Amino acid sequence: MSADHIIPFAVAPQLDKVIANLELMPLRMNQGKASRVGQRQIDLLQKLREAGWRL
Repeated sequence: MSADHIIPFAVAPQLDKVIANLELMPLRMNQGKASRVGQRQIDLLQKLREAGWRL
């Protein structure tokens, strides 16, 4: 298992250690990911902003 950022570090380095931005996944799956931003990441950004995060 591996911990990975939902919103990529390259996009939002300020969320590096925010637990809400981390998820567990198999190491091989994590290694195959890129720093893409899709609807899932946009939805999380909106929720974090609504919670008071300045992003």
